[in-house]
Amino acid sequence: MKKILNLAALAIILSINILGCGKTENITSSSSNTGADENISINSNNNDNLDNDNLDKNIPDNNKNNNRTPNTQPPETTLAPEENIEPKIFNISVDKPYSDINKAVTILGLKEYKKLESSKYTDIPKNGKKFLVLFLSIRNDSHEDYYINYKYLSAKVNGKKVENTFLVNEPKNYTSIFNHIEPGKSMAGFIVWEVPANWEKLEIVYDGWKDIDNISLKAQFTPNDLSSPLIYNPNDYL
Repeated sequence: MKKILNLAALAIILSINILGCGKTENITSSSSNTGADENISINSNNNDNLDNDNLDKNIPDNNKNNNRTPNTQPPETTLAPEENIEPKIFNISVDKPYSDINKAVTILGLKEYKKLESSKYTDIPKNGKKFLVLFLSIRNDSHEDYYINYKYLSAKVNGKKVENTFLVNEPKNYTSIFNHIEPGKSMAGFIVWEVPANWEKLEIVYDGWKDIDNISLKAQFTPNDLSSPLIYNPNDYL
């Protein structure tokens, strides 16, 4: 009987110990879960803060400055158009040369030719026409080269535009005036046109100095102005 009582007491003690261990495990487990929940909550808050920081960094500067006063653009300035200055026109003739501090232009003669021939070649105008040759000299008193350019020359015969032509032969030993003239040098030459045999008026304009000195040279001739120049002498144009 006594042995049975001891066994019963031992069974009760074991049952109490087992229950106690179960509560301890539950408490420990509960504590562990609570700590994990706190860690999750802390990490979540940290992640939210990081996301907010990243959002702030990704906001464009333009949006950040929306509340700032916009820059005021300076008013546009309108440039006044360049003034178109008309060139000064100077008329020249056989009796009226032109000169300034940079140049001098002199008409030497005006002559008609039905043909110009030499042992090598004969220049013949078209039917019903003749050559009209203007002889002139130019002195370069500037410090730069002059190039007398045919592109700046225009002419009319009897009111109709006419282009200058060329000759193989050299009338009165003159060469074409369309050439270079060195500073301090002079040259003489000719310009030739094919004109009707009964021409009445020749008008010429040369604008080669328009962009340099703002001048334009004009001349007008009739058959009354025909005159033969002196034979060309190179020593006269050094």
